[in-house]
Amino acid sequence: MGGNGANSAYVLAALGVHSALFSAVGADLFGATVHGWLSERGVDLRGLIRSQTHGSATTTARWTAGALHLVLSPRPTARHETGRPITGAVGRGDHAADYRAVTAAGTALGRVSGDTACRSRTRGRTALDIGPALGEPVALDELAPLLPYIDVLLANDYELGIFAGTDDLDSAAQRAVDAGARLLVLKRGKDGASAYRPGQPPLHAAGFPVEATNTVGAGDTFNAGLLYALDHGHALETALTYGCAAASIVVGRGKSVLGAPTPAEVEARIDGG
Repeated sequence: MGGNGANSAYVLAALGVHSALFSAVGADLFGATVHGWLSERGVDLRGLIRSQTHGSATTTARWTAGALHLVLSPRPTARHETGRPITGAVGRGDHAADYRAVTAAGTALGRVSGDTACRSRTRGRTALDIGPALGEPVALDELAPLLPYIDVLLANDYELGIFAGTDDLDSAAQRAVDAGARLLVLKRGKDGASAYRPGQPPLHAAGFPVEATNTVGAGDTFNAGLLYALDHGHALETALTYGCAAASIVVGRGKSVLGAPTPAEVEARIDGG
């Protein structure tokens, strides 16, 4: 679901998973381009709205000297248009009901109803990425009623701090867990990833050294890799490593998610260190 969800859907399709997107684009060139990329990759787009009243949301990223210098993002089309496919299709007994995992990404999409989250979870794993922390970031108090229905809560360091209201990452993670998060996965870029669960010590997976040429889509690729590994029965620590490996490949190829890896490529990266 959402723009970041489109990235994850693309990567999941590259990993051989039948994935669907519930979101919205405008009836413009950018929307047509994104629709084409996703369609060619095999993503199910029956839940993608082509809005006649709102343009496609776009993000402009300037990548120079190994750093992301600028990101501009207008109000997302999905905020205006996607309530119908998300709360409707996921909750009805149509094609969305057949999916074993439902993921939501993007600040606006964090505000899904408890009923929708509950229905989705009865059919499989639910995951929510609280980023990006732009516009009106979702806060812990706002999301707390939904946490019992979310299997995997995803964020990066910055997003978690905004979400939990503290810059201390250990405190922020503990606040999320105390509020009801069943599994919090923290994406830490080159430093790997960490997982926090109630009553258990944190798990950490190391990142993979790579010369970064473009970090756009790395977090969404991690999400896809993590969920792919969990769905294939791997232990959480292994799934964290799988997500890190997948993200490192995308970061090194310089094509964002258009450079999404196959399972064989991810496994080769893991085996090669």
